[in-house]
Amino acid sequence: MTSRKDKRHGWRNLFITILALALLGVILLGTGAVGIMIEKGELNIDWPDYQFGLKGKYEYSSHRYTADPNIIEQIELEFDDRRVEVVEYEGDEIVLEFFASQYDNVNVKEERNTFIGKMESDRGFFSFNFDLASLFNHVGNEQKTVLLYLPSIYIGDLDIDTSNGDITLGSFDKLGDVELETSNGPVKVDNVTLNRLEIKTSNGKVSLENIFADYLVAKTSNGAIGALSVRAHEMLSLTTSNGAIKADDIDSNDINLKSSNGKITAIITKPQSNFTITCETSNGDSNIESGGSGYKKLNIKTSNADIEVFFNGAQ
Repeated sequence: MTSRKDKRHGWRNLFITILALALLGVILLGTGAVGIMIEKGELNIDWPDYQFGLKGKYEYSSHRYTADPNIIEQIELEFDDRRVEVVEYEGDEIVLEFFASQYDNVNVKEERNTFIGKMESDRGFFSFNFDLASLFNHVGNEQKTVLLYLPSIYIGDLDIDTSNGDITLGSFDKLGDVELETSNGPVKVDNVTLNRLEIKTSNGKVSLENIFADYLVAKTSNGAIGALSVRAHEMLSLTTSNGAIKADDIDSNDINLKSSNGKITAIITKPQSNFTITCETSNGDSNIESGGSGYKKLNIKTSNADIEVFFNGAQ
């Protein structure tokens, strides 16, 4: 089901795309020459001065907020048109850093034990921000990046919701429940131990590596899912459409792998005799069949593609 946020951004993003492509066509010849000069180091441009929209020039300013990890038990971030990076550092405060323009509504606050950071763009339906810097080596991307620094003593929950940008999270010894949602961007999580992980994106890849969790669910559309060395005691569920699933060195008491128009390949750390298997594909081949009576569950389904599953250990 389409979320309210998806509907809110859908028409505006379509209009932005049309306008950007039209403008790109007009300036393409000129920017080709400029791009060559930039690559050769022959031209320096103050890129932020070339960010503009129908309301005029965008002026960006930096924002920095801190919170006490001994008090905060949950962090909630909600941003428009931003990528979000979460990293562990050796400090003793929760630190949130980002850039915002005069057309962005910023609201950062603490409510009881929750640290809340929100930013919503107020540019109107028929507005856009064409960033000329993005045409050359992604210069100026720091203005589109939200950085969340977490000290090692923070073991609470994390809820991140953004759009038109990727989310990365890595290298945490212990977190609580984590929810990551974006659109038109990939999600990457690696080297994390946590209670619960839920991921949702569209038009983006999901990458998971070295994760230990009780419960893990990842969903995307028009993107592949890759999982390497993932353990989810209660449930591991990976779902995509128009994309492949490749899961290597995985284990859970309840494994669900589902795709359409994409091949599913999995290597499971436990023997096949441990599983009760439900396997289904159409217009494709499978090296395993439904059956078994193990205490673990394996449900795997795709269409117009093959299924290959391999098990480790004695039968």
